[in-house]
Amino acid sequence: MRLWQTLKSGWMAFALWLGKINTAILLTLVYFLAIGPTALGSLLARRDLLGLRGGEGASYAVPLDRITETLEGARKQF
Repeated sequence: MRLWQTLKSGWMAFALWLGKINTAILLTLVYFLAIGPTALGSLLARRDLLGLRGGEGASYAVPLDRITETLEGARKQF
């Protein structure tokens, strides 16, 4: 019984180490194969997807449409 406990604790330590390595490898691959090329393409196309490059106004606030405060407007919120 003591042998199995020793083997299990060794195996769990190995699994924890292997999980950390796999996580680092997978996250690196996701970044370089998905997020990196998307950002590079957006940069090369000069797209401002988040609207961070400022405008002419003094505020970054986006004007919203007026909300009609009626019962019909409350029923159709989206």
